[in-house]
Amino acid sequence: MTWRAAAWQLERAFPLRYGRRRFVEAARTLAAKSVETLLGAAVDLVERSVPRERRDAELANLIAVADEILCGVRDRPVGD
Repeated sequence: MTWRAAAWQLERAFPLRYGRRRFVEAARTLAAKSVETLLGAAVDLVERSVPRERRDAELANLIAVADEILCGVRDRPVGD
């Protein structure tokens, strides 16, 4: 097997680790948007169903978790 065939195989088998930079960045952007969309839905649910006295604490927890996830997605070096 030539190195080009091996590189092609790695790109297809493990795209987030060995894929082309443009693909990896697009995948990360999509993941970040998905987390933000999910967070929006979770905030709506908390606002509708959590009692007022606990609402601020629950929203702060959601935001902290989302920030942690988003930092992990955006700041992770390409190839990891």
